[in-house]
Amino acid sequence: LMKSLTDDTAALADHDSYIIIRRMLQNALLQARRRFVVQSALGNDGGAKGDSGTRERTKCFQFVRDDQQPRDAISRIPCIPWDSERLHTVALGRHGVLSQYHHIDPPTTESLSGRVPHEQITGREPLRVGVAMSGQMRTYKRCYKSIVENVLKTNDALLFIASYPDVGDKRFGVRVIERDDEVPAGEVAKMFSPYLASMYTADVPTVTRRLNGEFPTMMTTTQHSWMVYQLFMMDLAHTILLRHSLGAQWNDGTYKPFVINEKNPSDGFKSTPWKSFDVVVRIRPDLYILGPMWLRSLTPTQAVFNFTCGGNVFTKIFNSNEVLRTPHHPYYRWVLDPISDHSAVGFTNQVTTLFELYKDARAMPPAQQEKEIFFFGNTVERMWTQHIERKKLTAVEVFGWHFMLRNPSKFLNSTHMMASSKRREW
Repeated sequence: LMKSLTDDTAALADHDSYIIIRRMLQNALLQARRRFVVQSALGNDGGAKGDSGTRERTKCFQFVRDDQQPRDAISRIPCIPWDSERLHTVALGRHGVLSQYHHIDPPTTESLSGRVPHEQITGREPLRVGVAMSGQMRTYKRCYKSIVENVLKTNDALLFIASYPDVGDKRFGVRVIERDDEVPAGEVAKMFSPYLASMYTADVPTVTRRLNGEFPTMMTTTQHSWMVYQLFMMDLAHTILLRHSLGAQWNDGTYKPFVINEKNPSDGFKSTPWKSFDVVVRIRPDLYILGPMWLRSLTPTQAVFNFTCGGNVFTKIFNSNEVLRTPHHPYYRWVLDPISDHSAVGFTNQVTTLFELYKDARAMPPAQQEKEIFFFGNTVERMWTQHIERKKLTAVEVFGWHFMLRNPSKFLNSTHMMASSKRREW
């Protein structure tokens, strides 16, 4: 049908009607292609892990690009192996593949006993903590243990990742025509199990096409394009975190509770449903956490953030209307941007408002985007500060509890090498 819509046909018909019909046919074709791919990969199980026959036919669930261009071939296609640790469901998303995993049950005082110092137990029910991790994976192999031991395990927290199938050792603005090292989804699932709840593996060309339409001016400049990617991925990680309370998303668009796989009862996994999260922590994959951190409830509108390092205990009480922000480094401070965008801690409603920066910017006309957010010389750190002021949030600076691992001989910052100071090396 689409091929029959030739230029002659378009000339005879009303132009607007032609455009509408063509778009309808394109959408129908896209949905048919996706249904075919999903059914071929999954059989009839609708997105569950599947039986051994399914796994023999296909080793992984692969993303389907709507319209691949020649240059898109340099970007690795997201693919989720069927034998990934504790895999529950996979779903084909608009920008990549959403994989969901059997995970720990909600925390209880008993489950945290022995892992949390006695003086940190307040007598109230433990907070339900969700951790949103977004961005390029970079040095994740060096950092993941510190995140598991010092954030996820100490809080019985669930992890939500939005990233890419490549390490991303260069920022998007200076990416050359080469493939970065692969980030095996199965390896990531095993590293963060059993705390990993969902992982959205985004397809770079598909994300780029969307952002080119939403930020037509900003995506043409090196300085601002990677900022747009960063805001988008932060929003994506937070979105899958908020939707988790609905259950596991399946390919038909519905949500179902996390339960044991009926076709494979030997898997032995059964996850208790989680309610919405009390507190959300935003981090990056390349952050090294310096010591154990605990989040505990004091009152319905007040919590305490505890951090231990070098035998010292740091404590900060925060209210439900505050967002905790941290310097880039616990000792060395950046002169121009002393407060980083690497992390944020707060009650869910406050962090949700913080992550609305992407949606707010997307709703602006290009001229307003450039004038209010992506103006010359602005940084992501300052964008956060400006957004917090516009939203009338309260930001509170706390002690440094992490630093970013970056090798200055390899990683690039815009078009310049990272500082050669020994402070920045591994």
